[in-house]
Amino acid sequence: MSYADTPIHELPQPDSYVQAIEDYFGTEVIVTDDIYSGKLKGWAIYITEESMDGTPMHYITQDTSKCTYLANMTTDAQDLWDELESDIKGGYKVAIYTWFADELNNGGTAEDICEEVWDYACDTSRIDAEKNAKLNLSNIEVDES
Repeated sequence: MSYADTPIHELPQPDSYVQAIEDYFGTEVIVTDDIYSGKLKGWAIYITEESMDGTPMHYITQDTSKCTYLANMTTDAQDLWDELESDIKGGYKVAIYTWFADELNNGGTAEDICEEVWDYACDTSRIDAEKNAKLNLSNIEVDES
């Protein structure tokens, strides 16, 4: 049985959440300022940039050399949390611009972000296991004779 075949909530608390995310979901998560070099092309890149009026705007791209429409941006980085979490759990390589990470409500490092994703995945896995156990118990017929 491989690491990924074990329900995540049954695994021990990891020493490094970044490494645990890589081992369990098969992805890499980094927080970096080096998002415009082209080295991360094809990664899910979470970016914050300043609009002309000084408002921080947050968005996702896979190629920083292409423009992103203003309509695809948001003023609240938390609006993109579900996509970020989904990309991580989906096995996509994820690069998070340092400014974007700082705008999130969880600490701003790759370790902090991965810990939050890990903890939520554990909670979801535990709830699913409990629901399945209850469902299995309700399907057992009792012979009362």
